[in-house]
Amino acid sequence: MTDSFRTADEISISDVAQKAGVSVVTVSRVLNGHTNVREPTRDKVLAAVAASGYRINELARNLRTAESRMLLTMVPDFGNPFYAAIVRGIDSVARQNGYFMLLCDTGADPGRERSYFDLLRV
Repeated sequence: MTDSFRTADEISISDVAQKAGVSVVTVSRVLNGHTNVREPTRDKVLAAVAASGYRINELARNLRTAESRMLLTMVPDFGNPFYAAIVRGIDSVARQNGYFMLLCDTGADPGRERSYFDLLRV
């Protein structure tokens, strides 16, 4: 199957490595921001990433590193405009720091709050 018929989700890190003519480890180092990769090699990898449309699978990365980088934000009532600016601020700061925000409406129910906590406590 050629890259032109594959979606970005189907392009693997191995495909990027092959396209750049480097190892999977080198691609991983570039994508994770390691500084021990020479600039010409880094440029080749980034060009291969751009050309292939490769996207990092955050879920797979989280499973491998045992970090969810998920921020659980619970509000008692989505309909209350008081929370809108707060939630936007949380989301903005979370994204700037590489986190994903999961927003949940608890309905001010302690049982629902516990179930949301349990969802992330895997």
